[in-house]
Amino acid sequence: MRLDSISGISGRLPFVVALTGILLVAFYCRWDGLFAIGVGGNDTILYYSLAEQWLRGNFVFNIGDSIAVYRPVLLAFNALALKIFGHSDYAIKLANVLLDTVNLLLLSRLAWHLAGSRAVVLACAASYAMMPLAIWSARQELAHTISTFFALGAFLSIWQASLAESGRAGRIYAALAGGCVGAATLTHEDLIFLAAPLALFLFFAPRLRGAVDSLSEDLRRLAVFCIGPLLAAAIVMFFESATVQAFVKSSIVSAGRDDRIFLEVFARFVWDGIVGSSSATMALYL
Repeated sequence: MRLDSISGISGRLPFVVALTGILLVAFYCRWDGLFAIGVGGNDTILYYSLAEQWLRGNFVFNIGDSIAVYRPVLLAFNALALKIFGHSDYAIKLANVLLDTVNLLLLSRLAWHLAGSRAVVLACAASYAMMPLAIWSARQELAHTISTFFALGAFLSIWQASLAESGRAGRIYAALAGGCVGAATLTHEDLIFLAAPLALFLFFAPRLRGAVDSLSEDLRRLAVFCIGPLLAAAIVMFFESATVQAFVKSSIVSAGRDDRIFLEVFARFVWDGIVGSSSATMALYL
């Protein structure tokens, strides 16, 4: 083995040990007390019941007087958790805990791509490991953990698409990013707002670093990226058209009798949605 190879391994070892330690701490914070009966609230009981219905072949989205939301990816994930870990109070929560450890690794990978610094990677990993909201959501049966997984997958894929040298590789990564946004939307509808800033990033990021592709190639990447979000939006619109129309109408018309349209109100609604589903930094691309 060459001396420089040994030096490289020894230089990476503290980083690997530190990241592994953070991962173990994160897992413990999410695992501790998980098997106690009653961890979680009424919403989690609803999602558990819906997952049970799915395992019986009854693909419903509400029970009794509960609100019906079209989240097939979430319910399929929850049903799979019951199938693997048994019909128990902790099954879905355990699946979320395991998935959230994957989220931490995806976040670390994204931090490395963006910063190229081991210190930044460890700081991001430690922040996520001890983030109260991340710990809380991983110990529930709600949508936040799996939606985070798909959002991180979309960010990583769109980054790879923007760096890809060949047209085919760029389109594959763009399609994967769009699929992740689509899956995130079918997990939590608000995440459809991720599509706009990611599409802008996909178009402008290569230009900002001087790697300008042909316009036709850029449009092909955008086209394959948009397939996932548009398909998910169409599915949600088909199953929840009345809810979506009422929500959008309330966001653009006045409360008076004339139902006047105010586009600036709708623009603020879209902006708030993008910031809420992504981040203020990503929203600046708009």
